[in-house]
Amino acid sequence: MHEQFWRIEPPEYDSDYKASFINGHGEHLFGLPGVECSTCGATWGGSRVLPFECPPLFQSTKEIRDPWPIPVEQHIKLQKELLNELKRLNCNINHLLPGDRFQPVYLEFPSRPKSDFLWSTLGSVIVSQKVKTLFKSNNVSGVTFCPAIISKVGKKNSIGPVPVPESGEPEDIIHEVEKEEHPDKFGPLFEMVITSESDYPPGVKLLSKCKSCGREEFDLSKRRFRLTKKAIPKTDIFFLKTTLYVITNEKVKNIILQHLLTNVKLSRIDVD
Repeated sequence: MHEQFWRIEPPEYDSDYKASFINGHGEHLFGLPGVECSTCGATWGGSRVLPFECPPLFQSTKEIRDPWPIPVEQHIKLQKELLNELKRLNCNINHLLPGDRFQPVYLEFPSRPKSDFLWSTLGSVIVSQKVKTLFKSNNVSGVTFCPAIISKVGKKNSIGPVPVPESGEPEDIIHEVEKEEHPDKFGPLFEMVITSESDYPPGVKLLSKCKSCGREEFDLSKRRFRLTKKAIPKTDIFFLKTTLYVITNEKVKNIILQHLLTNVKLSRIDVD
């Protein structure tokens, strides 16, 4: 019998307003910009979150604070200089990508954050002290926990009616709620950075890889959201390659269920 795997994902909410009201929004102030490639003609940036801070030497660099794409030649030069400094600081990294984001994440919540899992960011998960303690005490692999900075918190609890902003945009709820004076008292919270990835799921075909910017082009028309035995890494949590699906095994599933961790859903992922 195959080992079983599950996707860790947000539960279903009544509306996008409810999702934003509970989970808030996270932003990384430092990161690599997107790239404008003259070789393949693509302009792009990824969503990878790195588990360490931007080196102080680069924190005032315009391109690190502005995600706007830059020419590929300039990007390659920036990557090389930044990578050399990261290695000098003993960071365990071998390559950088357009769109990579550095710690810390800054969080804004329209309501008081009380859930164990918070879906505030793309490419990572925000978790409570309880989750961090449980995962670390059970030696859960494939993730790193980084302290998050809570910059704004609304005075309302997440259970109850959700305010609808004038703009109609869910992310604008934060601008229309009364704020707590000391948002940090609702911590600590941590960004759970996923550091492991599976091999390609079935049906994915790599068409090309740009020799300049590294962008990979795929045929995803036959992609199936499942695992093959050979694609599974030797970690407890990992991304399903070519997606942002966070996948876990039975060990972590049992921790989530036994400890009644909140604001999270587990969906079975089949294995071929």
